[in-house]
Amino acid sequence: MVDILPTFLQAAGIEPQEDYSGRSLLDIAEGKHLRELTMGQYNRNEFGVYMAVTERCKYIYSCIPGYERKFEVNQHDLFRTKF
Repeated sequence: MVDILPTFLQAAGIEPQEDYSGRSLLDIAEGKHLRELTMGQYNRNEFGVYMAVTERCKYIYSCIPGYERKFEVNQHDLFRTKF
């Protein structure tokens, strides 16, 4: 969500008046800015799944039933190797 405002401002050609914590998704899509970490979240009622991905690894945590997995990221198969 932090990327929405910087993206809209850039798409409208408006220069931001302050420094925002997010980055324009246009810059990310065009490869002008690379992320060190990407995080995701899915919630449905009491069920929640959280994910963090870097160039090197992927981490998944599910609140119920406490499922947790770490994977080494591979260019050809992102989810193959657990460590």
